[in-house]
Formats: sequence, C-alpha cells, structure tokens
Amino acid sequence: MEIRIRIYGDLRKFVRSGRRSVALELPSGATVGDAVKAVGIPPEAPRVTLLGGRRAPDAAALNPDLELVLFSPVAGG
Repeated sequence: MEIRIRIYGDLRKFVRSGRRSVALELPSGATVGDAVKAVGIPPEAPRVTLLGGRRAPDAAALNPDLELVLFSPVAGG
C-alpha cells in the first residue's frame, strides 16, 4: 500500500531526500513505527505523530486513505 508522509521541522534532516513530503510503498498491515523507520527517522527521535489528523502511537496500523504527519515537538517560554 502507498502511504503519504509529511515531515516537518528538525525531522527532515533524517530523511535521505530531505523532502517535506514523501510517498512510501509499505506492506499491508504496516504500522506507524514501520513508516518512521522506512523514511530514516530514528525511533528515539522526539516527535509528534498524527495519522489522519489524530495523534497516533507507533503501533497504530497505517491506512492508505490517511496521511501520516511527523513533526518535532515545540517548546516555548
């Protein structure tokens, strides 16, 4: 299945292409964690993960109809 992923902030430095948006072909039953690994982001890298606009854990099953969005957490003072 093809998954669309949007990557923002410091996480883009891990992506081989450096692109903000990528499409991946992953097997049926793949999870958010599988997609993160496939684009080259270390699993321990701090990030916020949204699947279809809602927070999602690494164990969440991917759906080709939902966009996966990854971004760095933001802190302020």
